[in-house]
Amino acid sequence: MIKIINLPMELQDEILDFIPLTTDFLFKSLWVKGSTDTKKFFYRVIKRIVGYDVSDFDLRYNELPIDTKESVFNKVDIILVAKDRKRIVNIELNKTYYKVLMNRNESYLYKIAGNFYAGRKKDKYEKDLLVDQVNLNCFKAKDNEGISVSEFSMKDKNNNIDLKSIRLFNIYIPIISISCYNKEEQLDYKMFEAKSFKEMAMYAKGNKERMSVLKDMIHVMTAEEDLMTPEERRDFSKALEKEIRKNARREGLKEGRVEGRKLGIKEGRIEGQANIVKQLLNSGMSKEELSQRLNMSLNELNF
Repeated sequence: MIKIINLPMELQDEILDFIPLTTDFLFKSLWVKGSTDTKKFFYRVIKRIVGYDVSDFDLRYNELPIDTKESVFNKVDIILVAKDRKRIVNIELNKTYYKVLMNRNESYLYKIAGNFYAGRKKDKYEKDLLVDQVNLNCFKAKDNEGISVSEFSMKDKNNNIDLKSIRLFNIYIPIISISCYNKEEQLDYKMFEAKSFKEMAMYAKGNKERMSVLKDMIHVMTAEEDLMTPEERRDFSKALEKEIRKNARREGLKEGRVEGRKLGIKEGRIEGQANIVKQLLNSGMSKEELSQRLNMSLNELNF
């Protein structure tokens, strides 16, 4: 069994390539496979926005059926469904702005509501449904860069009556992270803007849930095992191979067989850890000091 190096926090930025929380596969994996405290972090962020608790909602992700007859699917980020199926929250993380982004996100909202009511059973139409879409935008609003949050719902302008069966929230993280009055809320949003482990550790300090997010992120970047099965996330697996397991043997990955893939990853992990040890030794750190810092014996440092 290969022992995975547990890098001290102060060495993370020197050794690992930082992958921000706004990276698609990382954001999704923390929702699905993150620890309890990491999920609490996400739940409280969403609760602030939609106004109700989502911690006991069922989690769905990755594919939203558009035309089941033709087996056509669209990729979405995270969908939360209430136990009674009367409330649905679709969460979209948008790292950068592009021309059709907002139209695309709106289409997800309408398709989710439409899929709920699709079918011929009368009782389905009798249910009161609330579909909320939360767009976590890592950029400023194009029409007004000072906007921190915008909320849209259907409204009768003449009679001032809201029809809140669907709502759309645009959260502009660069603005809300500096404009909200609550310091803890600011720090929650700052986690999405961090550009290094040290910066993220600064925002996470003193808060168990934010610190859990940081630890889980590092675990995703250094873990030997797959955190998600191919059935759970086919695209996620490819992203892991490309962005995390850079040292894995190509032949092991290309074979596609379970044993071949595991062998390639393990060999790649050995190479990766050997490179980490060499980098630290070249920086002037002795083997004895390195042994203590990494909690590894001197024999384990001899790759």
